[in-house]
Amino acid sequence: MWTGLHLWRGGHEMPKHLIRLPDENCREWWMEWSTVVDAPTTYGMNREDMEAHIREAYGAEGLRELPARMARAEETGTSAIGVDLDEVLLGNRAGTNETSLTREQIVAMYCHRTGDERGEEPQE
Repeated sequence: MWTGLHLWRGGHEMPKHLIRLPDENCREWWMEWSTVVDAPTTYGMNREDMEAHIREAYGAEGLRELPARMARAEETGTSAIGVDLDEVLLGNRAGTNETSLTREQIVAMYCHRTGDERGEEPQE
């Protein structure tokens, strides 16, 4: 059973939950994960930046459930209820051309690369 933040954008419900991934240097990376695209919808950030992102993107509605969601992610690696991080990542489409990535590859692609390495235009 999945429960998480269900966002209404343009008349469509977009279920997302948080994931927490450590890297080889014991740094924790937080990302929003979409069950629609089976991939992160944000790049990795620290916990404080994730809290700020949720506040800015979703306002009071997003903050209402945030403490419980973050506690679940601290415990199991995901804010989803009834599954663990391995189940969330199984069959992910986070890679190029929707290929499945390992935890380490997700951290490398979404947390360690700069915008230029991702093929993005620089932010102004």
